[in-house]
Amino acid sequence: MRVLFRDQTIMSRAAAMGRRLGATFRGPVLWLTVCGVLLVAAIFAGTVMMVGEFRERALANGERELENTVLLLARHFDQQLEDFEVAQKDLITFVRSSLITTTEHFRRRMSSEDIHLMLKSKPLKKKIA
Repeated sequence: MRVLFRDQTIMSRAAAMGRRLGATFRGPVLWLTVCGVLLVAAIFAGTVMMVGEFRERALANGERELENTVLLLARHFDQQLEDFEVAQKDLITFVRSSLITTTEHFRRRMSSEDIHLMLKSKPLKKKIA
């Protein structure tokens, strides 16, 4: 009889645990907890997606700004080189019009003070900043 009583006690305990477990699954606390966890996960996923989008946008803007800077620098250096070429062409024209025939005559003529002042006075279109 003791064995029977013990079996019934174990069975009644198991049934009570089963009822409590079933009540827990159907209870509002569990559903509130599950919904809260899902809400936190959704907020976290949305935040991760927004941060990724902001990062991509910032990288695209930075790349565009760098390309613009490169274009500006290229135009600036092209203009400076053009100005330098003009000064060189003017000097070549001057040398050809001076009828310099020998290297000694070239050295003497080009090392004079008036040539230095002439080259110094040649204005460039834009000064290098």
